Amino acid sequence: MIRRKRSLLLGALLCAATAAGSIAAEPATAPVVVQPTVDTEVIRFAITAERRKVFERGMSLTESEKEAFWDLYAGFEKERNALDKRMMRVLQDFVGRNVALDDRESLALTREAIALERDGEALRTSHFERIAAAVSGRVGARFYQLDDLITSAFKVGMLGQLPLIGNAPAPRPDR
Repeated sequence: MIRRKRSLLLGALLCAATAAGSIAAEPATAPVVVQPTVDTEVIRFAITAERRKVFERGMSLTESEKEAFWDLYAGFEKERNALDKRMMRVLQDFVGRNVALDDRESLALTREAIALERDGEALRTSHFERIAAAVSGRVGARFYQLDDLITSAFKVGMLGQLPLIGNAPAPRPDR
């Protein structure tokens, strides 16, 4: 039940995070695309708050583990926030300019997404090692697993809402 509630809450957050734009069609032919906007600060705050809640519920820490874990988590959270800011800039750029992206810009956005993936994994791994060394291997492994789950859920939810690069909405056929 807790997992289902957590999944539903994350799903709702993810849908809000991708802020799909609306499409209006003129009566005659060509659709008009209204460029969506993304309030990156609100989304980043929501992601950070939701991530913390998942860790609070999922870590099952003993009293003796709590202080050491949360001290290390604070450092992780600070570094994760920096990555989330970068991710929001990429998302904002993509959402705002998707159809108009040329080859060079498409490559640049994709390379930044790849770098974000790499940096996110490096961050998770380094904090797993720190937590495992300072608290326990079990707690470190649980941290890694939960962060991977949260990151994956966010990514799947976000990507499921975004069009492919350069894909404009298809014009409605004349009847």
